[in-house]
Amino acid sequence: MSEKENRTIKNLREKFEGKIFVYLADEKTRKEFAEDAEAEGFTIGGQKPTERGVDEIMSLHEDALTFVGGIGRMEFMANGGSHAKGKFHRVDYAKYKSGEKNYIIKNLKY
Repeated sequence: MSEKENRTIKNLREKFEGKIFVYLADEKTRKEFAEDAEAEGFTIGGQKPTERGVDEIMSLHEDALTFVGGIGRMEFMANGGSHAKGKFHRVDYAKYKSGEKNYIIKNLKY
């Protein structure tokens, strides 16, 4: 099985310790993520991701997703801050799903 075929949302949770924020850059990526998350059994406040909808940045937990508020967005922009080394991960979902090697967001360019 190729690495791309193993790229599930649950695999992200298993691979990384700490906070995982998933970046969903566009509507196509958001739709794909919501469908994938639902197929893997993730919920948002008990609702299906395809029914609830997802935002540009989502926080990934063991079996659920949560929206990221203002503080979470600042944390995302700061890569978790200096206290979070190795415990904060920003994943570009489009790159992750496409099989790209460098799907972890290191530097943001806005």
